[in-house]
Amino acid sequence: MKMSIKDIAQAKVSYGCRRIHVLLLRESWKTNHKRVYRLYKLEGLTMRSNRPERHVSACRRMIRAALPLEDAREKVEEWGQHYNREKPHGSLGNLSPVEFAGVIV
Repeated sequence: MKMSIKDIAQAKVSYGCRRIHVLLLRESWKTNHKRVYRLYKLEGLTMRSNRPERHVSACRRMIRAALPLEDAREKVEEWGQHYNREKPHGSLGNLSPVEFAGVIV
């Protein structure tokens, strides 16, 4: 029975001892789930542990904590300068605000 448990566990890595128990029953082994669990542990078999899913907000919190406040202020200032000096606006006839101000004067 140990060999059957080991063979199934190697063939189906994501199967735990409960699924292996069901497969053994289908192969006509007369056993209970407690014996399969005991042999599963004695053989040193374990299921592959999945990494826990993280929420997006937790990732963003970590990123925000890593960036200094001064860096954020610089980025906002650069964006504001680009938006107000270089970026064309549809409501201003596709001119930047600086070019539009020069046309009016």
